[in-house]
Amino acid sequence: MKRQILTALALSVATATSVAAQDMIKATDPLGMAIALRDLGYKATLDKDTLGDPMIVSKAQGLNFVILFYDCTDNADCRSIQYSSSFTLTDGIDPNTLNAWNLDKRYAKTYINDEGEIYLKYDVNLDGGGIQLETFKDNFDIWDSLLGEFKDHIDF
Repeated sequence: MKRQILTALALSVATATSVAAQDMIKATDPLGMAIALRDLGYKATLDKDTLGDPMIVSKAQGLNFVILFYDCTDNADCRSIQYSSSFTLTDGIDPNTLNAWNLDKRYAKTYINDEGEIYLKYDVNLDGGGIQLETFKDNFDIWDSLLGEFKDHIDF
């Protein structure tokens, strides 16, 4: 009887660990992240950036964005991600508008490059085993919200 109870306990622990592991979102698993994004109701196309690292192409708030993978080894085994969206305004933008965003907002930062493209970026560290699915959803909700706020901020 003790043996059956111990066997059942061992199986339930193994099953719980397996289920918990499936709920982890990791930068080492871009396909799993794309699937999680699709499960949230968003488009998610797995692609590669110019360096050959994984990249997810998606859309939120009517805006295109990508999830870039960083700290990769040989285009795999990545440890962090960055949400990134770019904007081009016909009349340009006053850098003070972008600076005001950076002073006011905690998570996503913005800048303008030499070609006049405006970027909004949001970094997420996934090293050390990844993050729980619920935390991924929460981080994505923050990005989604900030993307909409930024669109309004720059009158895009």
